[in-house]
Amino acid sequence: MFSESGQDIRLSGETGEEYEGKIYSDKNGTSSLSGKAIACLSNSTLENGNWHHSMNSIYNTENITEVLEHFRNRDDISHLILLPYEAIPNPNKDHVDNLIRYHLHR
Repeated sequence: MFSESGQDIRLSGETGEEYEGKIYSDKNGTSSLSGKAIACLSNSTLENGNWHHSMNSIYNTENITEVLEHFRNRDDISHLILLPYEAIPNPNKDHVDNLIRYHLHR
């Protein structure tokens, strides 16, 4: 079993829907999450208790271990955000598009 090195986080999509997950900054960190998730590669900063994100990419994954390895190899990304589908109501909706429209297309 893996220990959890991520911090709790909430992201909003274009529709105002909130997504709960974990944010990771430690390139050698581990995650206790498993299963399908939304992965967000970002350069993020924490200022006065509020996160600010400059997203690089947002996509679905079914392999969190593979995403963590990809994050370790990316020198241009400071943070990885994982939003597990088990915590998302209505999993058949296009949540990735909702997040992309808010974080990449504005």
